[in-house]
Amino acid sequence: MKNKNFLTSSVLWGYIGVVLFLILYDFSDHSMTKVPTTILGIPLDKIVHFMMFFSFPVIIDIYRKSHPKIKWLQRSIVILILGTAFAITTELLQLLLTSYRSFDISDIIADICGVIIGIVVIKIKLRYTRDTAL
Repeated sequence: MKNKNFLTSSVLWGYIGVVLFLILYDFSDHSMTKVPTTILGIPLDKIVHFMMFFSFPVIIDIYRKSHPKIKWLQRSIVILILGTAFAITTELLQLLLTSYRSFDISDIIADICGVIIGIVVIKIKLRYTRDTAL
């Protein structure tokens, strides 16, 4: 059991570390002229924010078996609150710790959309695998 807790904690902290790196690293020094700025008219940075936070409920889902009595709706609400708090925190960190990034409410909206869609995907997965805990 200790190995499983260590592994799940490592995955979660690794995820948080990667997200913090991505939001604080200055990518402007690198030649990214071949990278598109939009995909299907959606700004690429919003897609990146969505994907980073889409992963959040998926990673939290790793923990679901340790608390099987918590209903999926309650857990989803907690994940949404934690994801929203993490999204706001990342934007505040960009504002306070960098001069090359800025606070952007649309990034927070993309992050929250990622969390919500991640929760929906987990629920669909649970429904089709007959697993009732999220």
